[in-house]
Amino acid sequence: MSKSYRLFLTRAKTCLAALALAGAVGPALANQFQNNVSVPPGAVSPPITIYGVNTPVSFTCVSNTPGYRGVGQMTILRPNPAQFLEWVGLDIATGQVSTGYSGTSGTHMIWCSFTDELVEVQVLNDNQIQIMNHAPNTVTVTGVINQIW
Repeated sequence: MSKSYRLFLTRAKTCLAALALAGAVGPALANQFQNNVSVPPGAVSPPITIYGVNTPVSFTCVSNTPGYRGVGQMTILRPNPAQFLEWVGLDIATGQVSTGYSGTSGTHMIWCSFTDELVEVQVLNDNQIQIMNHAPNTVTVTGVINQIW
């Protein structure tokens, strides 16, 4: 048996062992939920449920409104039993890391608009969020929200 063939067999055994170990842990299949939102000036969106429970939820948002465009991202935990939402993310309007936990309506989580602080993601309760439109009184903001868990 040649040296290169023995090396091939060793690598193949290592790969098979790794695959067997991964299979023993179980596959990591993601769930995804997407919302299209449209929020009139000074208003909040309908409630948006955070679907993953006791697991990290990757949350991303985008504001598509001309003049108020932006993106945001955070990881959210919704514990069971429900007590609060916990998050860490990037606040695009301020450039700061945003962290916290709350079940209180109106608590700031992140901004989803690059210019100023106009499209805000807020806690609604211990398992839902809402989008608040702080834009001037003639601007309806639109965007997309993704959750992956």
